[in-house]
Amino acid sequence: MPDEFLIQVLEGKQSLPWKVVLFGTPGVGKSTLAAAAPAPFFIDLEGGLREIAAQKTQRLYSYDQFIAGLTFATKRDCKTVVIDSITALEEMLMPRAIEAYNSSVDKEKLRVDSFPKIPWGKGPDFLAVEWRKVMRLFERLQAFGKNVLMIGHDKIEAVKDPQYENYERVNMRVEKKSAAVIIEESDAVLFANIPRYVQEKEDGKGNIARASGERVIRCVESPSCVSKNRFRMPETIPMDAKLFELLK
Repeated sequence: MPDEFLIQVLEGKQSLPWKVVLFGTPGVGKSTLAAAAPAPFFIDLEGGLREIAAQKTQRLYSYDQFIAGLTFATKRDCKTVVIDSITALEEMLMPRAIEAYNSSVDKEKLRVDSFPKIPWGKGPDFLAVEWRKVMRLFERLQAFGKNVLMIGHDKIEAVKDPQYENYERVNMRVEKKSAAVIIEESDAVLFANIPRYVQEKEDGKGNIARASGERVIRCVESPSCVSKNRFRMPETIPMDAKLFELLK
């Protein structure tokens, strides 16, 4: 009989480092809010952090540089590693997806030199595998006691509903299968935006959309956007530093 595996009995809630996505509309203040996370260290993949008052890398341009940034972060006295952004990171993963596809074919003429050329619509499948590997890297950061905060841009996608009418909703600006991996493996996916409302025009001829001016975070999925959380957070919260008190 093989050696018996030792089972540990854990009781109550376990306070562990979290892995969270914060995505939303441009200019809503995602990176600024990320700077209020516990002791943040930014992995800069876009070069848009000049005005952010927090520790950060220089802009990184390749997957190898990204890995170097993660390795460096494990040695830093920080509590939260901020990835800015997952949209830029996906672009770095595409060459790896191309390489994985080319390694899977046995004929030179079937190999490709760009992501869109991967045939049979299989590019997103290879890309999703690379995202799984990235999530394992983020788990390594968590093992070092680091939270992981992923910043993302947004996009509008069409949803085919088998029961009701099709509709549109907001999702992360990555491939759909990539988004599925990220959503599955994250503790929370939070959508930051400025709510809008429809108001009748002063002349009574039609309606006009206006912004409320209040920045909020949606924490629970709805037909309008992708969201989720494992922290029993309410449907929406104000977009401020109190967010990080709820990630427990």
